[in-house]
Amino acid sequence: MVKAIVLPSCVVMAIGGIMMRCGGSSMIGYMFHAVRGLMTPFGLLMVLQTPVVSGAEGGNKQIRAGKKVSSIELLYQMNWVMLHMIGFFAFLGPAVLIELPVALYEIITGADGLASLDEGIMVKHYRFLLAVMRVVCAVLLLFSAPFLVTSKTKNPNTLAALKWRAEFTVGEFGATQMYFNALSVFFQPGVGPYSWPDLILLGLLSLEAFRIFFVHGVFWLAIMNRWDSIDWAAEMKRRVPAQGPIMKGLRQLTGDELTHMHAVQAGIPDLSEWIIKASNYLPASLVATGCKYDKFRLLVVKPDNYENFRAMEFHELSAEDLNNWNHNLGRVSQALESADTVFFPYGLYKMDMMHPKALLSLSDYKSDAWVSAYLMKPAPCTSSLNSYAPTL
Repeated sequence: MVKAIVLPSCVVMAIGGIMMRCGGSSMIGYMFHAVRGLMTPFGLLMVLQTPVVSGAEGGNKQIRAGKKVSSIELLYQMNWVMLHMIGFFAFLGPAVLIELPVALYEIITGADGLASLDEGIMVKHYRFLLAVMRVVCAVLLLFSAPFLVTSKTKNPNTLAALKWRAEFTVGEFGATQMYFNALSVFFQPGVGPYSWPDLILLGLLSLEAFRIFFVHGVFWLAIMNRWDSIDWAAEMKRRVPAQGPIMKGLRQLTGDELTHMHAVQAGIPDLSEWIIKASNYLPASLVATGCKYDKFRLLVVKPDNYENFRAMEFHELSAEDLNNWNHNLGRVSQALESADTVFFPYGLYKMDMMHPKALLSLSDYKSDAWVSAYLMKPAPCTSSLNSYAPTL
């Protein structure tokens, strides 16, 4: 996914770098402009192509987990790590060592037509803004880099997450600086005049560059600066367990957190489900667990927060995860007065849901007061069977 997102911008950066820097008065000048234009996309491509980031199989996962591997695997992975780090520095080095001084020089002296009088005032101002953003990106990159070598955090379990986030944040500032750099090519003196399609395209590219800068780079730099002040236990408690109305009612009814269970009403989408939040471009009726069944008198219950995320059936869960699931299911079935039958569907009856699940039927919904208080209000999922499904 990262490669699919970044590779097109690498092509734009390479073309923009060549267009901007084809020139010079001597052989050394030509070489400098060529290196300046191509080193950054070259380094970024090397970072993306080395399996340290792309998720290599074999020894890479064991090395990251601190496990011992064979000498051949160690040598193989260390060579990839070396190439990855060379690409990382080739990508970020020019952002600070070359582009920061050049952008400052252009702002101070008005070089490269920043103060040209033969263009519209908006173009000149925007060209100046792009130069300022190149400086800001390089400076924020320097503020982000120290997090790469952080040795400890207040919560030691979050150290690895902080360092991974730091690597992405540093890369995002480097990428956005090159994005602003490439955009400045299209606003150089002599490039215009601009048609409406040109302005729309450049406007969309500019919006994307600023979106990445603020939503990813600036946002996560602020988070990293406040990392040790975050109550991670409270965040995990708030974010990890299912937060739908059914689960809130069951927690109140049982007096248990029910961390290892997720229950939804059949036929009604639970808009708090992670599968809905992750599928931004798909309607809830296609992905929500509740929408897989019609509006029958039953709850769809499934394990949650278990170790083997590839598990499709209960027998593929670990003994500890099964114990947690049994505990949660026992508390719920004991607390529900009209709990009637637990059915474990297999094959076609799983309705194409690739995870362990069960169906819990209630003989009399009205006898369970929590139902009327916590059942979800959104309209039920549409289905051809709803015409004769029992009502709630």
